Formats: sequence, C-alpha cells, structure tokens
Amino acid sequence: MKIFLDNKEISNKYKSSVPYKILEDIKSNLDNKIIKKIILNNIEINELYLKESVIEKDVIKELRFTTQNVDDLIIETLLEIESYLPRLKKGCIETADYYRKSELEKAYQKYELVINGLSWYSESIFKIIKILDKIKFEKIINDNLVYLNKHLEELQNAQSNNDNILIADILEYEIIDMIDNFIEFNNRILEEIK
Repeated sequence: MKIFLDNKEISNKYKSSVPYKILEDIKSNLDNKIIKKIILNNIEINELYLKESVIEKDVIKELRFTTQNVDDLIIETLLEIESYLPRLKKGCIETADYYRKSELEKAYQKYELVINGLSWYSESIFKIIKILDKIKFEKIINDNLVYLNKHLEELQNAQSNNDNILIADILEYEIIDMIDNFIEFNNRILEEIK
C-alpha cells in the first residue's frame, strides 16, 4: 500500500498499520491543519468510512490524504457564510410571502430550507468560534443563538397552531433581523482575522 500526505509519499512510516490507525496517527501529527480529503484506491471517502470499514490492508493499493490549513478553512467558510446569508434572508422573505398567500406547499418547502440554512450557519459559526478561541466572540454568538432558538420555538408553536400569519411575521421581522445580525457578526470576524 502506498500512502500519501499532500502528494508526498509517506508509506515507509506505516508498514504494519491498519487504515484507521494511519488516519489517527496522521491527524495527531497535523499542526494547524485538518484532513480535507481522503482518497482510497482513486475513490474519495470520508473519515467515518475509513474508521468503520473492514477493508484489509492488502486490498488498499493507494491511500491519499489531503490537508488544509485551519486558517484557510475558517476564511473560506466565513466567505461562504458571507455569500449565503443574503440568500437566506431572501428565502425568509419568500417563505413569509408564501405563508401570507396561503401557498402552503411552497411555504413548507421553503420553510424547511430556511431552517436547514439557519442550522448550517449556527453549526458553522459555532465551530469557527471554538477554533478561533475568541472568548469575546463566544459570548456574542451564544447570545445570538439563544435568541435565535427562542424565535425557532415561536415558529414551531405557530406551526403547531397553523398560524400562518404569525409564522410569516416571525420570519419577516424576527428571523431577518437575526440574519442581519449574523451578517454584521460575520463581517466583524472576517475583519479581525484577515
């Protein structure tokens, strides 16, 4: 088996190791980097697959690991957030309009996308703040996420009561304000780390 780390062959270090142990060893020796991609015999796989698979070492011809600098990943994610949040805001407005017009099938579809988008943002920004280890940002994001969760609970209650107007109002007034706060917060983090 040939093993590569960022296109450099490192096979001689791992003569007797099993694939998931190779992964763990490589991860433990990465300095300010993360595993971005794993290629097993020319097929991209994820870490979970490599950890849980029962592939015999003899079957593996080539195992490639590509890394990414954590700082680059953070900036890349913040830039992705920067372009995504305005689209999420627009999605909230469209969803509110569908609820007000009683176009419920479209409203439900958009609503699910909005909730997924808010979840993706929350998870992403929380992970970034933890990696940056910025206590001042941690307090701000925790407060914002508590406030967001309060409005998500209100949305859930409104949905349970089939109160489409209230859902529309919360989306249009409360959630959009939160997204504006997220945009401002994202810009602040970007300015500080650039």
